[in-house]
Amino acid sequence: MTSSMPGSSTPRSASPERPLLAIDGLSAGYDAGVIIEDVGLRLGVGETLALLGRNGTGKTTLINTIVGTTVRHAGTIHLEGIPLHGLPSHRRAAAGVGWVPQERSIFRSLSVLENLTAVARAPRPGQPAWTPERVFEFFPRLAERRRNLGTQLSGGEQQMLAIGRALVLNPRLLLLDEPLEGLAPIIVEELLAAIGRITREEGLAAVIVEQHPQAILAISERALVLDQGRVVFAGAAGILREDPARLASLIGLSGSAA
Repeated sequence: MTSSMPGSSTPRSASPERPLLAIDGLSAGYDAGVIIEDVGLRLGVGETLALLGRNGTGKTTLINTIVGTTVRHAGTIHLEGIPLHGLPSHRRAAAGVGWVPQERSIFRSLSVLENLTAVARAPRPGQPAWTPERVFEFFPRLAERRRNLGTQLSGGEQQMLAIGRALVLNPRLLLLDEPLEGLAPIIVEELLAAIGRITREEGLAAVIVEQHPQAILAISERALVLDQGRVVFAGAAGILREDPARLASLIGLSGSAA
């Protein structure tokens, strides 16, 4: 089964034979508590996964488990064949995981440019480098404010900077936890367009947790829905995009809200 990115004429495999990200039988939580159980997924190079579900169903826990900030009780996580599940967080970042947490976590006392240069990491051999200047190409608002401190940015600009900080780590996989939360519609459109370009044109894979399902399904090839920590849907994003009633039943929204 295949689906294509809006605006792209090249379909991508929904179940890549050699996925960039492979998760199998993953159970994890905090201390002894298990929040997600027996989760599995596959994501190919350049694909975007919409990670959906009601509040409290384990979406952020799954993101945090890939990053390495939870307790893993069972299962495996591989990135390009590298077993991440046994690595500390900083080594997962070095292996190619870029993380944009819900709270953004920018350096508010540093300028936009200093935020980007402070964390920049050299790319892998043969991989185009994400530099501050390339980030500015994708987010012109940041270029205009490159000397502004983090405290002088709007919420949307802070989110752009948080994504830019993840990009200059030169990752292969980008994890975004509710990147559209609390943003004005015009900023949401800019962010969605930028994320779409980053994956479609630059070959990054992305996993995006979002409370606005249709917005994120519009730029995703894959979708995964969690309920009570377990996978209740895994498949092409177009299936849910084209069937609002099914989407609503899975994530507990009214048909109009979905």
